[in-house]
Amino acid sequence: MLVLHRNPGERILLDGGIEITLIDVRGRGARIGIKAPREIGILREEVLAKIVRAECSALGRGGDGRCCERAGDAGPMACGCRCHGE
Repeated sequence: MLVLHRNPGERILLDGGIEITLIDVRGRGARIGIKAPREIGILREEVLAKIVRAECSALGRGGDGRCCERAGDAGPMACGCRCHGE
């Protein structure tokens, strides 16, 4: 993981036209802005985990899908559960 210090208003530029801007810092939280092409999906980790759990439950493959919460930065398929494929 690359860790950078940024002041409000400063940006980080990534390949593919992705731009991350530090908007504001208050207490323990930071507001960031992300610009990216429409075809690039951007989801908060907890939102992705909720989606994956719902899909696992709907398919009847993963019980309550709790194993998917372990995926973290590696992505939802990293949990190794049986819900993500045959």
